[in-house]
Amino acid sequence: MGNFKGISGELLAMSDALKKGYIVAKIPEVGSHFNMYDFVLDDGVKLFRVEVKTSDYSEKTRNQNCVEFKLKRKNGLSYNVDCFALVCLKISKVAWIPSNLIKNKRRHTIKYKDFDYCGLPKNPLSTEIKKEEKFVNQLSLFK
Repeated sequence: MGNFKGISGELLAMSDALKKGYIVAKIPEVGSHFNMYDFVLDDGVKLFRVEVKTSDYSEKTRNQNCVEFKLKRKNGLSYNVDCFALVCLKISKVAWIPSNLIKNKRRHTIKYKDFDYCGLPKNPLSTEIKKEEKFVNQLSLFK
């Protein structure tokens, strides 16, 4: 538990997903070579494997209005995930990028202003679940 930047990014991404109505399941830490992704999102129909990449600034870019993320593992293996949650701690925002858009890249750079366009869509099933819960609660009032 020594990587506070990484843990902070994971928690911010999981919080963002929870606020948008997704169920989040954290994958237990079993060692750096065994964890193939950080957590799973459940939208009520499908499960999505998520890898979180966290940065607080960009060391490589001269432009201070963007942040760079490393997408390859130290051992050279690719991630087998459905999407990346790219977290910028400097602005406390998460960009959700489908893995097929950046699968073969070693690095990915995002401008701060573009984080607003890469958000996780609200889970449409979460509103249906809330409607059902409200209906059940109304029924219980008549007992």
